[in-house]
Amino acid sequence: MDVLFKNINGNINIIVNENLSFDSFLYSLKNRLEKLYIKDDLLQSCVILDIHNLSLNAKNILQIFDVFSLYENIFLKKIIYKHNTNKNIILHEGNIRSGEIKLFSNNTLLIGNINIGAKVIVNGNLYVIGKTSGFIEFKNVHNKLISSNIENAHIKICNYEKQIEQLQENSLVRIEDEKMIIEKFMDRREKIYGKSNCCYIG
Repeated sequence: MDVLFKNINGNINIIVNENLSFDSFLYSLKNRLEKLYIKDDLLQSCVILDIHNLSLNAKNILQIFDVFSLYENIFLKKIIYKHNTNKNIILHEGNIRSGEIKLFSNNTLLIGNINIGAKVIVNGNLYVIGKTSGFIEFKNVHNKLISSNIENAHIKICNYEKQIEQLQENSLVRIEDEKMIIEKFMDRREKIYGKSNCCYIG
């Protein structure tokens, strides 16, 4: 089987065949999730995604977010990988604790939580599979934040700043028309591509 689903300690572990291409994996993942959803077997769960030898680039990360954001009752908790991501993506695994300061010089996939009191400075886009709190600063007005959860976070993109107190799930934060916009990742996708197309945001 291309994509294997296992229930381990209350988590859904999704294990990917190591010989699979990313496009084939994504196709199989969408089909399996849709079938489980139709059967009403997709209970509220955390998902651990084991991608084995697949490498990820920025497009791939957005495509994964795209698939999981279709289902409000499941949360992508962790990605297990063996090979590093594309050279244009920095991959950081682990929580950033209160008092810590992290600087990322490129687009970054962060698997973990950014805690209250932590500071993250990014020269690129930031994709967080986890909870985003603390102070997040982006150096370029075109940079954006995509996160599974945002709460109690101060976001600064270039000269634009906003405090986000209330929980925002599967959200995209970006600048448009000199204003900071916070919206559902799927809403943004549908606005650009329509509901029938499963495309990524560039």
